[in-house]
Amino acid sequence: MVGILIAVIIGIILFFKSCNCGSSNLENDAAAYNAATAFVKENLKAPSTADFAGYLKSHIYKSDDLWIVKSYVDAQNGFGANIRTHFICKVSYNKYSEKWKLEELQFVK
Repeated sequence: MVGILIAVIIGIILFFKSCNCGSSNLENDAAAYNAATAFVKENLKAPSTADFAGYLKSHIYKSDDLWIVKSYVDAQNGFGANIRTHFICKVSYNKYSEKWKLEELQFVK
C-alpha cells in the first residue's frame, strides 16, 4: 500500500514538472509582459517618461508559441504632453537563442 502511495506521489510530481503548469506559466506571462513593454518603449518618442499599466492590469494571452499582451502606457508625445496609448503587442520566445522576438506591435487609438 505504501509503495502505491509513493508511486502516485512521484507520478504527480513528474506530471507537474513536465506540464508547464502553475508558477512557470505566470513566470512566462511576466517575461512576455516585460518583453512587450521593452518593445513598446523602443517605439516611444520619450521612452524615459513611460509609465505602463502594470502586469496585473494588463491582459496576457498565450496561443501556441505566441504571447499577446494588451495594455497601455502613459508617456510624453513629441510635444511634451502626457498621453495614454493602448497597445497590442505579440511576442514569441526562441528557447534556443533565449531571446524574445517582436512579432507585431499595434498602437490602438
